[in-house]
Amino acid sequence: MSFTPIFDGLALDDTNGIKVEKVKDFGPVTVKMEPTLGGGSGLRRANIEGRTIRLSGTISADTAATLETRLDTLLQKLHQADAKVLQISDDRYLDAWASPDGIKWDGGTAGTVARWSCKFTSKSPYWRASAESTDTLTNSSGTGSQSVVVDNTGATAPSWPTFEIAFEGDISGTLTLGNSTTSKEVEFADLNVMTGDTLIINTENGQIYIETPANASSYTPNKITGAFWPLEPGNNTVVMTVTWGSGSDSDMTIKWYEQHHHMGDLG
Repeated sequence: MSFTPIFDGLALDDTNGIKVEKVKDFGPVTVKMEPTLGGGSGLRRANIEGRTIRLSGTISADTAATLETRLDTLLQKLHQADAKVLQISDDRYLDAWASPDGIKWDGGTAGTVARWSCKFTSKSPYWRASAESTDTLTNSSGTGSQSVVVDNTGATAPSWPTFEIAFEGDISGTLTLGNSTTSKEVEFADLNVMTGDTLIINTENGQIYIETPANASSYTPNKITGAFWPLEPGNNTVVMTVTWGSGSDSDMTIKWYEQHHHMGDLG
């Protein structure tokens, strides 16, 4: 295999005495999450779509001491509580948790060759591109609808966007974001923001917040109708509709990562 998998900045290749001999991609799969609540209780969330990757191979060195150092480096990367970036080819990335299966020394190698394998689990069912894509849309009227055609032709799977809306005036009203290509929309009612506020809407994790509120009276929408929608592969017409009157311009930046079903070219 001529590709170089990288996990949390560590190249899993000959420079570190590591060879990846097998790659198995099991996604999408069901991921069970059990976050710990106050008092040590747990809340189970099942049926979350995710992805599991398994890498296996060897790690070697000229001496047993060097092998031990390389194993320490590898295992420190793989034994982490937080998700880290797994890069499996030039343009396929996942935020994944590592679960190493263990180390097995090869007999007759004087302690200079060991076998390793590791399972990587991600909450995302799709691989993402390395670079974030962006597009912009400005509503200069304060009423009515404005639209932009978002180019997601490089993707092979749905991509969940983040909307960043910067306001140039004090407004109170309703914001609707739609995808006319798929006839889906979500409405945010009773929104109150001030000049200088930036409203962040992350459709992947459902977070809605005002980044560094310019005024204590700013608040996020009190009512949301509809459901978040993804950008489908191809062109998507994104529509922004507002009701807060003239003189209150708003600039929206759309950010997303192209998503893919497969891990890319490993040749």
